[in-house]
Amino acid sequence: MRRLAALLIVCLGAMAATAAGMRVEVIPLNHRTVEELVPIIRPLLTEGGSVTGMNDQLIVKTDDANLEDIKRILETLDRPLRRLMITVSQDIATTGLDAAAGAAGQWRTGTRGREGDLRLDAGIASTGNTDNNDFRLQTVEGQPAFIETGQAVPIENRNAWVTGNGVVVQDTVEYHQLGSGFYVLPILSGAEVTLYISPRMERLRVTDRGQPVFDIQQAETTVRGRLGEWIMLGGIDQATSRRDSGLIYSTRNQHQEQRTMAILVEEVP
Repeated sequence: MRRLAALLIVCLGAMAATAAGMRVEVIPLNHRTVEELVPIIRPLLTEGGSVTGMNDQLIVKTDDANLEDIKRILETLDRPLRRLMITVSQDIATTGLDAAAGAAGQWRTGTRGREGDLRLDAGIASTGNTDNNDFRLQTVEGQPAFIETGQAVPIENRNAWVTGNGVVVQDTVEYHQLGSGFYVLPILSGAEVTLYISPRMERLRVTDRGQPVFDIQQAETTVRGRLGEWIMLGGIDQATSRRDSGLIYSTRNQHQEQRTMAILVEEVP
């Protein structure tokens, strides 16, 4: 039934095209689909021309000269899609400073304490760490792919309930997977690659009351480079600071995280 409908369309189009000095030709497709190529070919037709298709075949109505141009263009476009390996390298450098001071023991006003009754403690600790993570996936040119670069972060939970023996408090730690990453659409032109990137960044933020909140940010960008060469995507700096104090203690925490990302696109044989 589909073949009969296609044949009918061709016959009717050929009759109309002949009257207008045009011709209709059915062009089989080997690697690309009708949906991909019709939007590309349509703007290239001469006035009065048309293009449609079905069953992996294009039906083109145009004049002889324009038809030859269309065929040459299709020879370039209707080819096997190139397979690509995309590698994302993410460097995470973290630095931290933790300071604490406090007192422990027994102390009474107006009474000389014995040695060892009251103890004062203070300390400062600094940390630094650098992690390198690589993420890889395969795709084909012109097809979007999602690269996940998130991480699991610990979230502390405290639950309390009343029993016959009193109040029971239980502290637990759950890990939340940050849904960070980006969609990437690679478009090739010879050895050049254009990447349309739409990042999705989920970050953990702690409110003034100590409650965790997850923020989601999205944006779009375009970068260009060559196959087989690293392309820098930029970096992210994030700093947190927290201070807490009481009658006989104080704590201060400062942490900074720097992320740099680069992407590599290679052709897979």
